[in-house]
Amino acid sequence: MMSMSKKFSTKIYYPLLIAIILASGLFWYAEKKAISAEAKTYQPLVKLAVQKSTAAKKSTTTKPPAQKVSPPPDPSEIIVKLNPKLTAKKKKAMTDYYRTKGYQTENIKTLNKGKLINDLKDDVKELEVQRVKLRNKNNSQTFNVQDKAKLSKEKVAEEQKIIDKEKSITESINDLENLALPELQKVKPQKGKKIKDVLKELNSQSWVDYAEPNYVIKSEGLPNDSRLADQWNLTTIHAAEAWDSIPNSNSQFPNSNPIPNSTIVAVIDTGIESSHEDLSNNIWNNQGEIPNNGIDDDNNGYIDDIQGYDFSTCKVGCSEIKDRTNNPADDTGHGTAVAGIIAAQTNNGLGMAGLDKDNNIKLMNLKFMNEGLGKTTDAIDAIRYAIENHAQVINASWGSTNYSEALREILSLAESQGILVIAACGNSQTNNDQTPHYPSGYGLSNIISVAATDQNDNLASFSNYGPNSVDIAAPGVNILSTAKNNQYNYFSGTSFSAPQVAGTVALIIATMENYPNYNLINQEVTDPLIKIQQIKNYILLGADNLASLQDKIVSNRRLNVNKAISLIQDNIQSSLPHYLIYRATSTINADLSNATLLTSTTDLNFADTTAKPGENYYYAIVAENSNGERSDILVNPEQIEFSSCLPPAVGDWIIEQSCTLESPEAWAPANVIIKPWAVLTIPKDYVLRINLREYRLLVRQDGGVLIKFGGTVKQGKK
Repeated sequence: MMSMSKKFSTKIYYPLLIAIILASGLFWYAEKKAISAEAKTYQPLVKLAVQKSTAAKKSTTTKPPAQKVSPPPDPSEIIVKLNPKLTAKKKKAMTDYYRTKGYQTENIKTLNKGKLINDLKDDVKELEVQRVKLRNKNNSQTFNVQDKAKLSKEKVAEEQKIIDKEKSITESINDLENLALPELQKVKPQKGKKIKDVLKELNSQSWVDYAEPNYVIKSEGLPNDSRLADQWNLTTIHAAEAWDSIPNSNSQFPNSNPIPNSTIVAVIDTGIESSHEDLSNNIWNNQGEIPNNGIDDDNNGYIDDIQGYDFSTCKVGCSEIKDRTNNPADDTGHGTAVAGIIAAQTNNGLGMAGLDKDNNIKLMNLKFMNEGLGKTTDAIDAIRYAIENHAQVINASWGSTNYSEALREILSLAESQGILVIAACGNSQTNNDQTPHYPSGYGLSNIISVAATDQNDNLASFSNYGPNSVDIAAPGVNILSTAKNNQYNYFSGTSFSAPQVAGTVALIIATMENYPNYNLINQEVTDPLIKIQQIKNYILLGADNLASLQDKIVSNRRLNVNKAISLIQDNIQSSLPHYLIYRATSTINADLSNATLLTSTTDLNFADTTAKPGENYYYAIVAENSNGERSDILVNPEQIEFSSCLPPAVGDWIIEQSCTLESPEAWAPANVIIKPWAVLTIPKDYVLRINLREYRLLVRQDGGVLIKFGGTVKQGKK
């Protein structure tokens, strides 16, 4: 485009004011014309927003020219949701209508409830096997009458836990069986037909619940600059501190265990270069499929879907149809970059680090975009696959300003299964409250909408925002990640902010499920909506509050991985009552007047190390919350008559009723857990040994531990 000085060089004799007015007007017209011409010649496969820009001359921290990001092409297909009450008569009318009009139709697969239900039934069968093993446990050994009674009681308690799990799974099965699934069709009108006219016709038919365009969706990346040399974003979001606080396979933390269960993140995108040196070990594998045998081994409708599937049908800007395959290879690099940010392998001496910790995240490779574009129906199929194959997180670094009810419905199904969806909020510099962006703006509880920030913790110049519609921000300018052909590059866009949140969510899920004592303190969450909200709270409340984001996004916050993970640990401690433990040498008065305060603690581990041999002690425990409110005083009542008891041969010793240690020297193979209001008395000169590195007498949040010491508790084996 001409500069103003050259354009008006022949008119410098005009008065200065007139020259400025004319120059401004003509400059605006020339720029508008140039933009229009560029839009006509734009080719998505050449200028995909996430590939390296060889013409970039300045950092993407400056405001990018939003007009250079081409909009997706207009849809050429329609999504039809059939009337749930489709009678035979209406079905015939539908068939006749399509035949008369000459429209091509294709049924869109619905969620495979049968697979999910069968998977849950398999879980029930495994629990039943556990129950049988439990019933047969120790039957071959000889015990006295008292031991048999004790073992019987323990079996009943353990069996009840299994029964409770079976009940919860059965409820989930019933919910799935009663779940009404939409019947969707993809309709392609004859060439020359205007989509809006066909939509009007279809929506007037009695067998149609709704008809909408099969919108084309684009990735949310921008041209990038490769001049930076470090992962500044990981420092900003405090990823390394979070990794240090999570137990690992070589953990030196006492009483901690490595995180054994991988979290599955579905990267629904342009595909992933699964052979990349920094990604290959973290790619999800379908254990139900035998590679390259040409058979659908797991009966999920897809042959040899070993590492995911290619659902994309777009070709040449969605003007042609591409075949689907079992090879979700990345044709642009967008999906590979997203995958690297989530789970590039750490501590392997190569390239970069993702948000993963010790390879605990597995990437489910689901391609629905080709050349950076994808159809709504292809996204729906990919999401359905993720649900059926137990993904826990979906990353959606793509979007559209077009509302699709069909897309919202499948994401609502993901919500019902407890799957979180992390969605980029868009790169159009617009307010999503006024111009909604989808799927980030559907308002479902399982969606976290993510904006982008720059190195100065300001909202990135290209990023969309929304005080009521965008949840959180994460770094999105010059983000180092994996690139095609085993390379690395820097990328910008909300596309690369979202996976930082997705990776953090995956870490949170793994930590919640496996962190020491978490399940002891927090009752297992079976309601998926409650679990979703719990995870969102950790993400949003653990983020850094920034003045630069005030009135820009809902939380006013930028992601902080370490704080989010720390909230889980804090929650473990805050879930415990604050205990005041008192001791006396006689029955404790209700007003505690004859008792001495031993300690004030929230620690799970408590033992009276000052108890003297030959003395009988009485204990009172008072639970106190952060507001200073106290529970009723728990004392050792005189009227309790203690039966004798011994630890089990294996497993935790769960004491549900008050008892006195029977043997002068007893050995507990694991934890000693004393249920609320129960009392364990260890007589004078008796010793209870607990086989742990540090013995633990566990204080439960739903009540107290009361231990009457005459003897001692020691660490050690038999």
